[in-house]
Amino acid sequence: MSDTPLRMILWPNPVYRNQAEAEKWFFSVSLQEKKGIGVQIQWYRAEWIDGEGRIHDYLEDRLDVVLAPFEQANFPDLWVSSPLPQFIYRLILFGADRQGKAFQVSEDLLCY
Repeated sequence: MSDTPLRMILWPNPVYRNQAEAEKWFFSVSLQEKKGIGVQIQWYRAEWIDGEGRIHDYLEDRLDVVLAPFEQANFPDLWVSSPLPQFIYRLILFGADRQGKAFQVSEDLLCY
């Protein structure tokens, strides 16, 4: 079991159909603080990984998402685009708990 205070789940959005011809894949993200101490997510890195496991592209940016102890936040109706017809979208979140301990959590979404 992971020692990180944050649980992240990515899943395909069932409302919108993926549009490979438009290079769009729809998904949702759920975050939950799981240790009862609260967290702040400060940074993310998104990676587009090709069929051979190589990073085709990436994006990094700052975030300011604060979750209270045991709080859950959902982010529906998100999408990514890529010229790759099939790829893995990897989302990596970086942050710290309220005691200052750094953590990172990642999850993959298959885009086929």
